[in-house]
This record gives sequence, C-alpha cells and structure tokens, in this order.
Amino acid sequence: MKKFALVMTCSLIIIVLIAFNYLLWDRENKKQQNASNNASITVLGERINTLTETNQELQSKVKTLEKDLEALKEEHEAALGELEEKKAIIGKLKEHLNAEFLHEPINEWVEALNNGDYESAYMLEAAASDREDKASGLEEYIRNYKNVIKSMEIESIELVTEGVPEDMTGEFIFRVTLNVARVEGAPENRGGFSEGTNKRYITVGLDREKDILVIKNISLVL
Repeated sequence: MKKFALVMTCSLIIIVLIAFNYLLWDRENKKQQNASNNASITVLGERINTLTETNQELQSKVKTLEKDLEALKEEHEAALGELEEKKAIIGKLKEHLNAEFLHEPINEWVEALNNGDYESAYMLEAAASDREDKASGLEEYIRNYKNVIKSMEIESIELVTEGVPEDMTGEFIFRVTLNVARVEGAPENRGGFSEGTNKRYITVGLDREKDILVIKNISLVL
C-alpha cells in the first residue's frame, strides 16, 4: 500500500512538473511570437511610411508634370496661332508680289538646256548641286537630256498661291507650262518630258552659300 502511495505521489509530481514546463514553454513561445509579430508590425509600419513618402513624391511630380504639360499646350497653341498668322501674311505677300525676278533661274535653266550647256542647267538645280558626287551626277544628268530634249520653250509661269502643302508654306512655287520637242527616236524613259505641252511645279529658292537663286525642286504635282 505504501508503494502504491509513493508511486501515485511521484506520478503526480511528474505530471505537475510536466504541466509546469509546458506552461513555461508556452509562455516563452508566446513571448517569441509577440516579439516576432511586433518586429513584423514595425517593418510593415516602416514600409508603409516609405510607400507613403514615395506616393507623396510621385503625386508632387505628377502635379509638376501636369503644369509643364499645360504650359507646353499653351506654347503649342501660341505657336500654331503665330504660324497661321505668318501663313496669312505670306499669302498676302505672294498675292501682291511681283515675282518676275524669281523667274530668273527657270529662264536660265531652260536656256542652258536649249544651248546644250548641261552643266549650267545641272548646277541650277539645288538638289543636284548639293550632291557630293557631282561628277557622276553630271554624267547621269547629261545622259538624261543630251540627244533626248531637242528644245524647250516656256509658255507660261504662274506663282502658286493656293493649295500649297503645309510643309511647303513660305516656298515660292511656280506652275510652269513648257512646250518640249524631243529628239526623234530618243528613249522614252529619259529626259522626264514628253513631246508637246508639259506642266511642272518648280520651286525657286536661295542658295545661301552661293547667294544665288536656284531651282530647289521640279515635280509633276504639288
């Protein structure tokens, strides 16, 4: 009986010790969890603060960009207004301008071709005269006209004042009617002109380096 009581007493003591250890373990575990949770909350708080600051900076940049965009829109509208005004002024100037002196490079070009002076004709065309390979360019130019165009006569020159493309505003463009005689039997694909009446749009401008009027472009349409 005494042994049974001793066993029971020992068992109770062991149970109490185990329960006490469990309580201590649980308490420490909860402390660690609380510490971990507190650390996580602190980290999250710091991240939230960082994100809040970043958001505020971005909002400030957005407001600055919106102001800049608005200023650019105003500048763009003002520039468009000035462009329209300049176009109107240029249009009025063209209507009242005596543009005969601008015919000079066209007259000289036709005269040079009629005289067989292909180099002078070539050099009057600004696009050609600006080429680096002038020698080979001249050879090709001569092949296109020599023994191809027999003669060329100007029937009319009119300054174009309406229907000018936006990118050509301010250019002096002439509607030129030419009467062309081709050499009989010349290749059809050379010279760029057919027998009889030919209409071309010829743009005249200033070669700033040489300070002379030149032909900037010759085309079938505007």
